[in-house]
Amino acid sequence: MLSHTIHRMNGLKWGLGLVSLLLSFSVRAGGPETPSAQPQISSAQLREVLEALLSLEDHSGRFGPEWTFTNDQMVESGREITVLHNAQNPDPEARKRADLADFQLRNQILDKWIAAIRKNCPSCQIEVSEGNAESLRKARVIYGEGRWIEIAKDPWVFEVTGSPFTTDDLLQNSQVMENILWKSALEASLKPHWRVGGGHRHIEDSTFFKGDLRTYVNFFTFIANNPEMFMGPLGFDFTNSPPLALLADEQKQAFVQVLHDVEKGQITTIPDFKKAIKERVYTGTFFYTVNQQLRPWKHHAVNMAHEVTTEIRSFRPQADLASEMAIDTILLAIRNYAGKHQGLIPYVQKNYRNQVDVSMDRGMQTYTLKISPAFVHKQFVEMLGKIGLDKPFFRNLSGDDFEKQLAAEKGGPQCSRVFRSR
Repeated sequence: MLSHTIHRMNGLKWGLGLVSLLLSFSVRAGGPETPSAQPQISSAQLREVLEALLSLEDHSGRFGPEWTFTNDQMVESGREITVLHNAQNPDPEARKRADLADFQLRNQILDKWIAAIRKNCPSCQIEVSEGNAESLRKARVIYGEGRWIEIAKDPWVFEVTGSPFTTDDLLQNSQVMENILWKSALEASLKPHWRVGGGHRHIEDSTFFKGDLRTYVNFFTFIANNPEMFMGPLGFDFTNSPPLALLADEQKQAFVQVLHDVEKGQITTIPDFKKAIKERVYTGTFFYTVNQQLRPWKHHAVNMAHEVTTEIRSFRPQADLASEMAIDTILLAIRNYAGKHQGLIPYVQKNYRNQVDVSMDRGMQTYTLKISPAFVHKQFVEMLGKIGLDKPFFRNLSGDDFEKQLAAEKGGPQCSRVFRSR
């Protein structure tokens, strides 16, 4: 019951700051196309996420956030620029015109977003760095001592980064975060897109894993064993962040050898394990042979390239505050599961490399997944069960297109068994 949840929260330092949000929570969800007509996230759904977080034995560890927001105009502009820049016989003047138009569009939208933030968070300090046609203006929003977010340019989207936070920090500042991000963005006609952009999450190795190699290795192996969560339910971006199951067989075998080295005591620290994955396993990525701009050591579901953090790249943009909390709760639950397992979690090799087709549609990758969406979702729900999160809101975190395909498949054998980017 709601009163029971509030009573439990009152015992925590961030409880009182979240009670009003829980009672009045109203966040629009869905794609960016028609923001004013999106459904509401109910307080019951937010309460379910909070109950799941409260049930975790350990929710320590700091996150480094990346959020993205866009709209149809920005997506269309990004597609045009991509086509012009990738043309076999590029027109320099056309590229300049497209880049300038994109720059002007983004500045107009950013001005609206800043104005909305000023209205919704009067106590926030906003610092704007002026840019030019080569470098878009940036906005840094300071909402407390040492707490900030920064809005900057990224292809097709605005990327928002912020100061590292724990779940306690997030919940303590949940109302202001809601006002700065999702509420103000919506007023500027911006939304997280179901697939364009990303909801990447950095986890701080020292506070998240506390130097325990076994927990870290098991965390990585658990994600490798459950690639289906990033094949529709939680993400769908095989170019930017493919799971291990989409890599070549020799890369999977290289991972097996890395695990053997851990067992034999030849790899004894988290940095050494990350180095082994980066150099021995991440020798290529799923789409690398087609798009040479991709960096094989970076573009994976789990990026090991950072010295002090591990980046989970496969999450789609978080649609609202409840989804943000849910993703952090999932990562914490996986960490807790990995830490409790005696010894190393056995690696279950899966090969989905030939189950995904990639094509290009005016600069946007379109994926055709040959596996049944119902099978993918079943595997995802089983994964949630292992970490104690088989709950309605978590089961339904998948994007709009995946849900449509899942519903279509349930309608009969003649229905499509693919889901695409648009």
